[in-house]
Amino acid sequence: KMSAEQVMDLCDKTRDYTLSSDYNRGEIVGYANKDFTNLETAQFIARVFKDKTGADFGLCIAGQTSCGTHSRIYKGTLYSKDIQTLELSLGSRNNNPDDKKLWVISLTGKQLLDLLAKPYMNCTHTEEYREPYFTADGLEITFAPWADAAQKLVSVTLPGGSPLDLEKTYTAALWCWPDFSKSCPYKIERIYNDTFESIILE
Repeated sequence: KMSAEQVMDLCDKTRDYTLSSDYNRGEIVGYANKDFTNLETAQFIARVFKDKTGADFGLCIAGQTSCGTHSRIYKGTLYSKDIQTLELSLGSRNNNPDDKKLWVISLTGKQLLDLLAKPYMNCTHTEEYREPYFTADGLEITFAPWADAAQKLVSVTLPGGSPLDLEKTYTAALWCWPDFSKSCPYKIERIYNDTFESIILE
């Protein structure tokens, strides 16, 4: 059994080994001026979702391949295959034909807080394995990963520190609904048919 840090370290070493060979990384699509952590990578994806849809907030799960990303962006030239490693459509699928697509949902401030406070584990994972949570763009979140479940989400505010209106309806963009045990409990405003890669590269 490996810790999350050990897994990421092994992934980094595997990547370095692969890049030392004549690996075809595809065409150049951009440049990153620093190494991103997995959390920062998920926040970047959330920002892309927010910009793409015009939603109030963008959401992306960090630390899970199913409806989220376990990957990261590395400093330097970015190639098309680097973007493919961020893909959110890996892992288990359900019977919903709109699974693994970009959704825009509407929900109240109270519902949003409840959403952010809950870990979204793939049905094949155990609580001991990992507890991936949503990251967000358009919100300022203080999170305590070492705390007990009820105390992990310390605070959530709008940019500048203004509180969420618990009764107000907001919109959020995310990569489908991650909880296979039940259907999405929020109103679905729109579903995009664009591929993940095309959304990132827009």
